[in-house]
Amino acid sequence: MTENTEPTQWGLPLMRFFSNILGFVIPAYQTFRAIKSPNKDDDKQWLTYWVVFSLFSCIEFVIGPAFIKRIPFYWELKTIFILWLQVARGALIIYDQIVEPFFVEYEEDIDRNLEKIKTKAQEGANSIVEKVSEKVGDIARKSIHKGLVKENEKQNLKKQKPNKATNNKKKLN
Repeated sequence: MTENTEPTQWGLPLMRFFSNILGFVIPAYQTFRAIKSPNKDDDKQWLTYWVVFSLFSCIEFVIGPAFIKRIPFYWELKTIFILWLQVARGALIIYDQIVEPFFVEYEEDIDRNLEKIKTKAQEGANSIVEKVSEKVGDIARKSIHKGLVKENEKQNLKKQKPNKATNNKKKLN
């Protein structure tokens, strides 16, 4: 049997889809509504949801699909986890008990490393822009030079080709 026809895999594409709708689309809309509302409690609920969900997604990415395939009913469990984050305010619980204490303890280190990353990224981007600008400038100069050379050659050909009207006048004289 192929992987897609195993009994436990029949609902996999549907469960992935359902999990992603619950994990991204519904929270995005709820966040939109929270931003519009004057109540700040819903803002905190959805901001903490996105922090916890983002960290969960990073962990999911790091452990990889090969590991995830080994967990029975992974997508079903993930869907239940996502619902718990949203409905039972599980995101607030995880944020208050795990995420915030971790970030508070390591905030200075994280900020320092983010600044280093930002600096390196800016240096890299500047270097790339500089190299691309040089290449574009070289290409533009070469194109202009070729265009001028061709125009010069055309002018020289015109000067070298005797004009029929001028030749006929010379013959008559």
